[in-house]
Amino acid sequence: MKRIFLTLIALSLLFCACGRNTNTPDITTVSNKILNALESKDNLTLADDDFLENNLSSDDFIDDCKIYIGDNKEIGILKLEENASKTTAERSLMEYLSNEASSISSLMTLYPSEALTEKLGRYQNATIVQKGRYICYFVLPEAEAAKAKSAFFEAFS
Repeated sequence: MKRIFLTLIALSLLFCACGRNTNTPDITTVSNKILNALESKDNLTLADDDFLENNLSSDDFIDDCKIYIGDNKEIGILKLEENASKTTAERSLMEYLSNEASSISSLMTLYPSEALTEKLGRYQNATIVQKGRYICYFVLPEAEAAKAKSAFFEAFS
């Protein structure tokens, strides 16, 4: 009797674990959710594949990505490979953002402007978020970054 009872408990735990919410949305769903949360989405353009190859030091951990750029703003949505290291991905993104900030800073020494100062601040204060196999970065004004971050996490519910 005890064996039957223990077997039933084990089976019920197994079925409960199988039914757990493992919602992993596709990258289009995630990007649409984020873009729809922004007021200035019409000014963003989807970057081509060369952008990723030329700007991230190691793209071998990326399964799929969408990067939107425009008006001193940038949004990167990266879906990582199944067994990719999130630490490596985040380090690569931080290196990219640091390099961009450094380039802007160098440009500012030659051509100081309010627009470059604003752009530099956005890269220095970029937001990086992770959930499941996704890692995103937002180079946006603070209010828009907060909206984008919320929309990112809503895409998983």
